[in-house]
Amino acid sequence: MRPTHAVRTRLCTISRVPAAMACFGDFGGPQLQKGATGGGSFIGVASGPGALVPPGVPCAADPGVYTSAPACADWIRQTVRHNP
Repeated sequence: MRPTHAVRTRLCTISRVPAAMACFGDFGGPQLQKGATGGGSFIGVASGPGALVPPGVPCAADPGVYTSAPACADWIRQTVRHNP
């Protein structure tokens, strides 16, 4: 993956646990960050490439790419407010 894929609105992640990576069919699923006390925070939405990898291809072969929830927080709030 080229470095140009990591921009303000995207998160690129790699997990030590390959099964924890986004895989085929996960597009739109949440990216959670584990907190120090065990809780988690919603930080992104799966957008590729793992979420777009066809069946049979190892999902952990590339970093997971997620849309950053904090970078889009204003848009998310506005959309939820206007579409209850």
